[in-house]
Amino acid sequence: MKLSIIIPFYNSSLTIQDSIESLQSPILKFIDEIIIYNDGSTDNYKEIIKDIKKRDSRIKFYSSSINRGGAFARNYAIKKSKKKLLMIIDADNIIDPKSLL
Repeated sequence: MKLSIIIPFYNSSLTIQDSIESLQSPILKFIDEIIIYNDGSTDNYKEIIKDIKKRDSRIKFYSSSINRGGAFARNYAIKKSKKKLLMIIDADNIIDPKSLL
C-alpha cells in the first residue's frame, strides 16, 4: 500500500528541508506523495521548497497567503491526498526510515 506524508508548516525554513530529506531514503519507496502546505509563512521558505521540489517529483506543494492555523492546514493537505494511508508530521520532525518499515 502506498503512503502519503502530510507536512503543514508555518515559518519553518530552518527545519523543513531536514524533515523532507529524512523521508527520501531509498528504503521508503512506498511513500507515494509528500504533500507540503505552507500556512502563511513570512520566512524564506520559497527557495528551500523550490529546490526540494526540483529533486523529488513526489512533492506536491500548496500555499496560503494568510495563516489559518494547524487544523486548517492539515485538513487542506489531507483533502489533496490521493491515498488512503496518511501520515502527518510536523516540519521539524526527522523520521528514522526504519520507523516506517
